[in-house]
Amino acid sequence: VAAPPTIAKAFGASSITSGGSTTLTFTITNPAANVVNLTGINFNDVFPTSPGAMTVFNATTTNTCTGSTWQGRTGAGAFAAPAAGNTEVSLTGLTLAPGASCTVSVVVTAAVAGNYTNTTTAIAATGPTAMTGTTATAVLTVGLIVISKSFNLPAAPVNGFSQMTFTLTNPNAVAQTGANFTDTYPANLVNASPLTVGGTCTGVTTTASAGGNTFNLTAGNIPASSSCTITVLVTSSVIGSYNNTTTGVATTQTATRGPASNTATLTVAANSLSITKAQAVVCDPANFAGNGSTIFPRSLPGAYIRYTFTIANAVGAPNSVSLTTISDVLNANLNFDPDLRQGSASACATSAPTSALGRGFRMTCPAARASCAAPIFYTSASADDGMGVSGQNITITFGDGPAATPKALPTEAGYGPGELKAGETITIIFNAIVK
Repeated sequence: VAAPPTIAKAFGASSITSGGSTTLTFTITNPAANVVNLTGINFNDVFPTSPGAMTVFNATTTNTCTGSTWQGRTGAGAFAAPAAGNTEVSLTGLTLAPGASCTVSVVVTAAVAGNYTNTTTAIAATGPTAMTGTTATAVLTVGLIVISKSFNLPAAPVNGFSQMTFTLTNPNAVAQTGANFTDTYPANLVNASPLTVGGTCTGVTTTASAGGNTFNLTAGNIPASSSCTITVLVTSSVIGSYNNTTTGVATTQTATRGPASNTATLTVAANSLSITKAQAVVCDPANFAGNGSTIFPRSLPGAYIRYTFTIANAVGAPNSVSLTTISDVLNANLNFDPDLRQGSASACATSAPTSALGRGFRMTCPAARASCAAPIFYTSASADDGMGVSGQNITITFGDGPAATPKALPTEAGYGPGELKAGETITIIFNAIVK
């Protein structure tokens, strides 16, 4: 038994200014699972009359459905070639082979602002037997402000941050003022502290608080035939998925609210970033074996202790992390070794440096980073390369910096500043000398 044909419809631009126009396209398909041609395929589409009349804009039309009759009419008048003012369109007499599709279209318009929900009759066919399929629906927004939203990090760790962006689109040829909408977040999703609001919309007045779960815009300017954005940083301390939908937007000029935003989802997962610190004595001046190594090295005065930081973004982490700063404080009984000496069978303080004198840090990072194909060595002056020592304080800075003062893990092909992708690890080592 053959399955009935299917129909889909879409507006080329789903939002237009009052009196503007957009193309309405219908796609008709004979399911590939059918083994016979479907004949006599037909449907009608009576345009909505609320909040105003939607009509055919002009005689421009397309019909790739070979052999069919594609017509329009106004009210209860006679069908003829689609023409301006038509309030209904009709397709009849179509034959499609299994798996074949075709399209028909007209250009439509509406003068009254509002949302126009447009549904076809159920598509039908007369052969090989009479059969009826489903309807198709599309919504045209006329003269109303459209709001959409997104998260720049749709997956974030617990207590991490994601920037929520509202995009307000004005289809009208005049600027809109007094834009307003409200977003009430799902439980456990809150504004970051401190409250961080930005965007490109001007004249904005917002009502929101750090740690609060609502965001309210009470004034905003949207340029004519253009868009602007509002951003707010959000966070959550609870693992879960947060589906978030705003109200529609109204303005001083367009008091009727446009459609509510599409729902955007933020997924909060367990923290994926970890850092561990290990230590080992690499040279002890009092315990040499006489064979090129030390025996039972101890943290005696003059001994060299090697510290290793391992920073990892877990395998399967929901997103990359962006490293910024690591700080560490040496014990008062330790001095930093600016030369990262290796130790020897007979001496510590005069043993060879791991790289070169004055290079006290070594970083090994993912092989995918072109800049880290081999270990990189850094000086103990932070102004040189982002790793530095001041007294007992060690600071390692990641990201982009001025050319004269580069930082660790700057932006490069495939990587943002300080980025550590899921499953990647970096290690940083340095020495301290026991006083």
